[in-house]
Amino acid sequence: MTFQGVIVASLPALDPYRIGNECCPKCLAGSRVKTHCNEYRSTSCVPCADGTFTKKPNGLDRCTPCTNCHSTLGLKLKKQCTTTSDTLCEPLEGFYCEQLTGHSCTKAREHKRCKPGQRVSQKGTALTDTKCSDCSDGTLYNGTLDSCQPHTQCHFQQLTPGTPKLSLCGTCSSHMYLVCCSRVRVQQVHPVALCL
Repeated sequence: MTFQGVIVASLPALDPYRIGNECCPKCLAGSRVKTHCNEYRSTSCVPCADGTFTKKPNGLDRCTPCTNCHSTLGLKLKKQCTTTSDTLCEPLEGFYCEQLTGHSCTKAREHKRCKPGQRVSQKGTALTDTKCSDCSDGTLYNGTLDSCQPHTQCHFQQLTPGTPKLSLCGTCSSHMYLVCCSRVRVQQVHPVALCL
């Protein structure tokens, strides 16, 4: 029964909750207790306010506040909170879930970036981090291609190899470097292209 926005508990047979010496009927999921029962009246219940919820029948005075999906924790909204369920969060693009509670992510971390001389062996997903593996000798990974690429053979182009730290040889047209010939693999190709 409902009177002026108050739900009077004539509820199905649920396990009662105890308050003082009374065993009171619980409020349904999505609502909370407005007035506990006594020997003269049953429990009265009210719906949870916006931004709050209760998942199951209860004897609570307050509904639980809904979770916020904070971008500072690497999260975004997956499913809005209702009066009977909490918000579901998922990782932002480029992040993976580090802490999963039920079906909701509570903390996410940005996918790892492979170090110089490594390539992506497995792309990260919403549940797993990126996996990296070392490039084999004579190859490099510049961070933009899908696999390690062979070093340029500088001596075939009659160019002088760069130092082991620079991994560059000779000169190219403006804004490009020629990648080559070193165990240290280049990561700073400027701005976009490799001159191979």
